[in-house]
Amino acid sequence: MKSYRAMLAGLDAFEKHHALAPRAPQLRFVLSSLSDGSRVDFAHTKLSIRGDNVTIPLLLDAGNGFVLPKNKQAENDNADLILDIRKGKIRGRPDVRTPGIPSDARRLGDLRLECEVRSAIAKAEMNFVFRGALAAVTLGHGLCGSQSMHLGFFAGKNIREITLVSATRRAPLTTFFGPNYFPPISDQSWPDDTLVKFQFDHAASSQESTGPESRSN
Repeated sequence: MKSYRAMLAGLDAFEKHHALAPRAPQLRFVLSSLSDGSRVDFAHTKLSIRGDNVTIPLLLDAGNGFVLPKNKQAENDNADLILDIRKGKIRGRPDVRTPGIPSDARRLGDLRLECEVRSAIAKAEMNFVFRGALAAVTLGHGLCGSQSMHLGFFAGKNIREITLVSATRRAPLTTFFGPNYFPPISDQSWPDDTLVKFQFDHAASSQESTGPESRSN
């Protein structure tokens, strides 16, 4: 699925940027099917950190999520995160949740922190050339700070409407399709405590979308 060292880069990013979501207790990673046509029986899915000299089983929780432990032996062994599922059927993503946020909303700071985790993992998997190209495209602001890049997030259900809410300020968010949406991660005029409030299309739900997760202007 991923190299263990790349996943550790995500954990380091969570700790470095934790001020974006200071009340979020921990970083989880959540697994989901890539599409309705590739549904996965996660109840019988086996997940582990595995290298030549180390094997660490990981348990999935009721939400198909897991917490990645830090293990020096696995890091030194250049281990990988292994799933007993054929490649191309599932997707894993970080999940940051501040307690007390309504089920039909996400906190913008939580999403910004997820972005930093995703960016760190992606960079750890890139070679020098691709990292240089990314720096050029984002003008040195990084994936999460660049206004030329828009990272996509998955809401779990098809979206009918999104409203950004910060104190008395409200504005519609129109950049969404199906269950995927593109919040204003880099727009600092919206503070971290901004709520991204959803109205879902209950007539049509989705387990996962095969659409893009990022785009550039």
